[in-house]
Amino acid sequence: VRNIAEDRENFFDISAKDTALAVKQGLLAVVHSHTNGLHYPSEQDMHGQVHTQVPWGIVMTDGEDASRIRWWGGTTPDQIEDLVDRTFCHGTADCYALVRDYYPIKLGIVLPEFPRGWKWWETDKNTLAEGFPSAGFKEIDITEIREGDVWLAYLHNDKLCHCGIYLGNDLAHHHPGSGQPVNDGHKAVITPIFRYLPYIGKWLRHKDMPD
Repeated sequence: VRNIAEDRENFFDISAKDTALAVKQGLLAVVHSHTNGLHYPSEQDMHGQVHTQVPWGIVMTDGEDASRIRWWGGTTPDQIEDLVDRTFCHGTADCYALVRDYYPIKLGIVLPEFPRGWKWWETDKNTLAEGFPSAGFKEIDITEIREGDVWLAYLHNDKLCHCGIYLGNDLAHHHPGSGQPVNDGHKAVITPIFRYLPYIGKWLRHKDMPD
């Protein structure tokens, strides 16, 4: 479909007519290109995916060659990378994305997306601290924790900007951040929880967790 945005190098917009036609015909996904070398979704992209409720994909291109499609917003194997070996990509394979993918796969609980821009933790946004309660989580005491509970940690400043899952047996599953929005060298890890205990500010449990 045609991009009707005024600034087509940095934005895309699809006409209401094209959108309505796609939905009528059975919209399966939205794939668009990035020409700025940034192979990860913007906050606007993430809002768009939430709005359409279908998977979205990004292709990087210089006008001649194109990258593979980077998918997010779906639940099929080609859209959810391995929970342990996935590599860092902000918005699709970062700390919250790991929690969001872990919950339906391991616990059968679907969590909402939190649209977020790169380095949101340096702004006035409290994406995790505000998002988890709205997603059905409540705070618990550290003495109550059990497998599947979520922890939020302070790392860069006084903002809760990192999250992970408690696996039991004093182990944590999380995806360490990166100074770059895409970093194939930063994989999700399973590590002893004691390393993060000094930084954890909240423990959370979802309302639909089994007793």
